[in-house]
Amino acid sequence: MPESCALNTDLSSLSQQSLLGRLAKLEPLSQSHADELLPIVSDKTIWQFLTTDASTQFSLDRYIAGALKDRDNGTAAPLGAR
Repeated sequence: MPESCALNTDLSSLSQQSLLGRLAKLEPLSQSHADELLPIVSDKTIWQFLTTDASTQFSLDRYIAGALKDRDNGTAAPLGAR
């Protein structure tokens, strides 16, 4: 990627903050979100056009663990909505 197009964003500060809106709160994703997410993401139709499937407890745990690893590496800022 040309240097002028590179995204120069410090994701570490974003991944530590909660963002509060009128209808929802975005907060740093954690493994504790899994219990609340599982009933929603277990619907297989959500994943039918995606390259991943986190519709089971095991696959959701792996998905969250991967997102947290990316956060720790500074390449993502995963957020959960409440």
